[in-house]
Amino acid sequence: MRQVLIDLPDPLPASLAIDAGLRHRLARVLRMQSGTPVLLGDGLGRQVHARFTGHGFDAVAGQPAAPQEPLALTLACAVLKGDRFDWLVEKAAELGVAAIQPLQTEHAVAHAAGTGAATKQQRWQAVATEAFEQCGRPWRTRILTPLPFADWLDNRDLAVPVAVCDERMPPLYLGDWVAGLTPCQAPRPIVVVLGPEGGLADRERSALDCIGATRVWVARSVLRAETAALAAAVIALAPKSGEKQAMR
Repeated sequence: MRQVLIDLPDPLPASLAIDAGLRHRLARVLRMQSGTPVLLGDGLGRQVHARFTGHGFDAVAGQPAAPQEPLALTLACAVLKGDRFDWLVEKAAELGVAAIQPLQTEHAVAHAAGTGAATKQQRWQAVATEAFEQCGRPWRTRILTPLPFADWLDNRDLAVPVAVCDERMPPLYLGDWVAGLTPCQAPRPIVVVLGPEGGLADRERSALDCIGATRVWVARSVLRAETAALAAAVIALAPKSGEKQAMR
């Protein structure tokens, strides 16, 4: 069943009108017929089963807002050239990454911060939204404002633990680092930093060391930047033993 991103008022009315742009996309681009069942999602955990009427939606049944996953993972990634970052965004959104922070690092060939940053952010958010609609997850991945590495470092949330993926294979595995975090009732935010193909510069590594970031590894082989990002997401978000029992 196709999911559609839409603002969901509370209380939920019997029918929802949509603008011409969304109507055109559903009827003309996606070839959706009147009466087609859809899942409406606000990207914030709330979903509603409905039917497309051709001009809007008739709500069928709402459901309680899905709880956020125990781990709210932000991938702070160096931007990549070509469409590789688009692919990274798409797959990370499908996996359930909470947010992606595009970074302009010293060794990155592509540029994201500065001129054109807003346009790139909008494009990447559109990619994440498409993945959200395709896979039916209740929470949409947010694409944060692209920033130079130093600016992000200076303005990050000091309370959020940070790990940095290091191709030099430090002794600590990312999964063990996540498992060692103190559990809490609310979703636990963490940040995992990943450099570009050439890796982070020594001064960037030193700056991360100074803020107490933990160096971790994700694979015994050297991975491409986008592969490393997705491997980190899979490892960090993998359900732990207690969570697996709760899912059964």
